[in-house]
Amino acid sequence: MTFDAVLVLVLLVVLVYLFLTEKFPVDLTALAGLMIFVLLGYVSFDHAFSGFSSTAVITMIGTFFLGAALRITGVAEQTAAFVNRVVGSRELFNIVAVMALGAVLSAFMSNVAATALLLPATVSIAHRADISPSRLLIPLSFATVLGGSMTIIGTMPNILISEIMREKGLEPFEFFDFTPYGLALVFVGILYFVVTRGRRLPEREASKRRKGKRDLKSVYRLTERLFSLRVPTGSAVVGKTLSDLKFGTALDAHVVTVLRGDKRVFAPTAGEVLREGDLLLVRGKLAELRRLLRFRGAGIRQVSAQFAARASLRYEARSFAIKDARWEGAHLRELKLRQKYRVIAAVLEREESFRADRIADEPLAIGDRIHILGSTEEFEEMEKSGLVLEPSSINITEYLASHAFSLDVSSESPLVGTPLKESQIVGLLDLNLLGLLREDEGGLLHSEEDEIVSGDTLIFVGERAFMRGLVQLGELEIESTNVDSEIESSEVGIVEAILSPRSKLIDKTIRDINFSDKYGFHCLALWREGRPIRSRVAREPLHFGDALLLRGPRRKIQVLAQDPDFVVLTDEIKKAKREGKAPVALGGLLLTIFLAAFQIFPAHIATFAGATFVALFGAIQMREAYREVEWRVIFLVACLIPIGNAVGDVGLVALAAESLSHSVGVLGPIAILIAFSLLSSLLSQTLDGTLTIVLLAPITIEAATSLGISPYPLLMAVAISASIAFLTPFSHKAHLLVMGAGGYRARDYFTVGLPVTILAFAALWVVVPLILPFH
Repeated sequence: MTFDAVLVLVLLVVLVYLFLTEKFPVDLTALAGLMIFVLLGYVSFDHAFSGFSSTAVITMIGTFFLGAALRITGVAEQTAAFVNRVVGSRELFNIVAVMALGAVLSAFMSNVAATALLLPATVSIAHRADISPSRLLIPLSFATVLGGSMTIIGTMPNILISEIMREKGLEPFEFFDFTPYGLALVFVGILYFVVTRGRRLPEREASKRRKGKRDLKSVYRLTERLFSLRVPTGSAVVGKTLSDLKFGTALDAHVVTVLRGDKRVFAPTAGEVLREGDLLLVRGKLAELRRLLRFRGAGIRQVSAQFAARASLRYEARSFAIKDARWEGAHLRELKLRQKYRVIAAVLEREESFRADRIADEPLAIGDRIHILGSTEEFEEMEKSGLVLEPSSINITEYLASHAFSLDVSSESPLVGTPLKESQIVGLLDLNLLGLLREDEGGLLHSEEDEIVSGDTLIFVGERAFMRGLVQLGELEIESTNVDSEIESSEVGIVEAILSPRSKLIDKTIRDINFSDKYGFHCLALWREGRPIRSRVAREPLHFGDALLLRGPRRKIQVLAQDPDFVVLTDEIKKAKREGKAPVALGGLLLTIFLAAFQIFPAHIATFAGATFVALFGAIQMREAYREVEWRVIFLVACLIPIGNAVGDVGLVALAAESLSHSVGVLGPIAILIAFSLLSSLLSQTLDGTLTIVLLAPITIEAATSLGISPYPLLMAVAISASIAFLTPFSHKAHLLVMGAGGYRARDYFTVGLPVTILAFAALWVVVPLILPFH
């Protein structure tokens, strides 16, 4: 190997590692990789951005336009409703109908988009047929992945492999050249479920989302986290608002209903004023509230300047910068500085501004600086763990004077007799306990085993207004811990929503985005990987495929359904914006098929002609079309194409092809087809289908040339095998998308996916040599 080949191989290994670990977004990794290849001279200036003008990118953009038109005009939903009327409630017929519809639709649009489009319709079909959605949603995602392999525009690997063939001087595959092989895979997939009668499909109780909303409450086990609180007569909370009591920020709790005599206030706002005798129905963790009740009747005072000056002698200040990318986006709370090192995170410095209040839940950014208080020994312990500490610019005395406060313990306080270590209210709160003052001992005591006695004064660091709200919250009385109350009305409803494939909310928290203020809904719980998440929901980063249980005004459900960040699962809304333009969307699709099938235009021109047609005649507006384009994929493909060419130019492709030919080629062309096929499937499930084709297609062509066989059967096997990805929910985004709605666990995909994978490979290895001879 030459020096250039070794260097390019090292760069390629680094790129693959970054793709696997996703330390950076994959599109950013591809863009940075392209720039490195350009700077090192392996990609010329003239060809650096040639990928953006490639036929593959043009075809993909046109496909996104067509898919958006089919979604907005309601073509898929109308078709699903028609299928349901014809098929009725027979489960097996519904499985076949959903798979056939998903396969056909995904042949002409993105697999993930097709799944997202049919997901609400499939859940609706399950409701009407009284079938658990978990019996239909895995067949749906499997069918859309298989169906995408039936045409050139159905999946990215098909588009990309044709582009690479064109660049290598081969006659590229045309629009319907993939159809016989894709049909074979779809056929064996449907046949498997018919023959087995779906026996391996799970029937999750968690996914039985029928029309009665009581089922949703039991699915998410909401009643386990519902309790009621009474506002007592003469309480300090009378006249306060729900916002004043810090329900959400302190306890991650949510007041779902206020009962005031015979009146019920459903979905009360943060400004709801409490009155004597009000009964609050609360969704939250009762144990955390019980800890707060120990602070009932406590008095809060600001510490004196003299005390602040005296206490500051016990502390030193240091700071450290956020430089590690793995901390970017994490919350300061997640660093657990207090638990690990017994230091106090005092101030967050960002872009020359300093903030000391409510910083625990602030998402961190590269360049942030955290100022901490502690002792020399504690700082040494931190440095041993690898943190680089630097001097801090904060004044400890001034900080304590403005952020330290005392809480007096009376003889009637429930805190009396409690060890100091158990008095820190809730581990979630933005408060740090410095210690306690005791009259007869005169100093600030730190021993966590010391028990609190009457007359002690607890010293906290934090936001005083926040602590006042917590103490007021402790004024409430627990009325009942076994509540089974309706939390819906004619105006307020519960709805499930799933994050869409291109949602901007992925990796953000409910609190980060001010969810209730922005959307008008409260998130009661999440469903992830087969189980509900009901604790700390507001602080949980959202993942693709999460199901969110939302409660809010019914009039806003329609608005939420139109938001591109969500796929809303309900029968209450009509999602299509302009059903009258459905013929235009179908016309654009038929135009694309006609122009490509009769080879009047190449596939990329035909696809763009169809996209222009649907935009020109109003099936989709241009701003909607731009929003539907998955620009991450566009940049990924456009950057990887020049990198793939560079890999071939330094001789790595020839070397890999030669090695593979010597090791497998001696067994015959069928053996090498099987080897490339398995490798393509494996790489597409661990990396990305796009990167898989960029790496394998040139090697496949070179290997075929060295063995003296036709490259076409091998290339077809590589392209189609990239769609054989069913063993884990992470194999394809379509599988992740249905995971929350179906209540699936990871093992469900392996149980159902393994036999489908074996059958798909068997069908492919038989059909490809029959249609595309090796010689």
